[in-house]
Amino acid sequence: MRRSVVFLVSFVLLAVVASSAPASPVEIQPPVIEGDIITLHDGTQLHALIPLEEFEFEPEKGKYKLKGEFELPWDDTAVVIIEEYEFDPDPSIMYHVLLTNITDSEQTYTFELSNVAAFGAPNQIHGSVTTQIIDEEWNGATISAPVGGAIYNALIDDNVVATMQEYDFSLSADPGDVNSSHSSFGWQSSNIPVTQSIGIRLDFTLSAGDTASILSRFDVVPEPATICLLGLGAALLRTRRRR
Repeated sequence: MRRSVVFLVSFVLLAVVASSAPASPVEIQPPVIEGDIITLHDGTQLHALIPLEEFEFEPEKGKYKLKGEFELPWDDTAVVIIEEYEFDPDPSIMYHVLLTNITDSEQTYTFELSNVAAFGAPNQIHGSVTTQIIDEEWNGATISAPVGGAIYNALIDDNVVATMQEYDFSLSADPGDVNSSHSSFGWQSSNIPVTQSIGIRLDFTLSAGDTASILSRFDVVPEPATICLLGLGAALLRTRRRR
């Protein structure tokens, strides 16, 4: 049976307006954060709110980070714990989720978290995922990609732009043990602009009574050529102002 979760996160950032005043450090405004946990198989909907006080801003990194952990029961099949969640306006998204199958049968889950973002093309994208299976029942444990799918799916505007740990990827642990696997794709060119959001969707099948621990990340940055053009434009602007 498939269980689906969609966790949509939106945040508002300060718009930077050019002026003749002396340059000052860019301040990122506090984000507005709330999400819906939705189980699509029976229409049940739970509403979850992560208050701003649960996040802290790290000015040296220019990003927000979840403090502590966020836990909630999911229908009657699982308990979800978000241990780590970071985002910044590059845009970049990273989160660590633990999901325990509390039923006595194998379950297939979909877990998605996305950030509102806007970013032009061409750009470069990068992603990584570390999947871990933890045996809780002392009878062995398995996590696998669903048929025709992948555990890691990088999203731009809800469209899949990269995948990792595709079918028939499978990871098993011996009784009372754990096992993990890491995958990544290096910086690669993309002509897909970000107009609404970036996100990561995790699709996986998990053995009964066991826990999946998945750390995933997705980044979008300007193409080096774009950065050079922006730098050249700024230099020409400064030259014109001095004349």
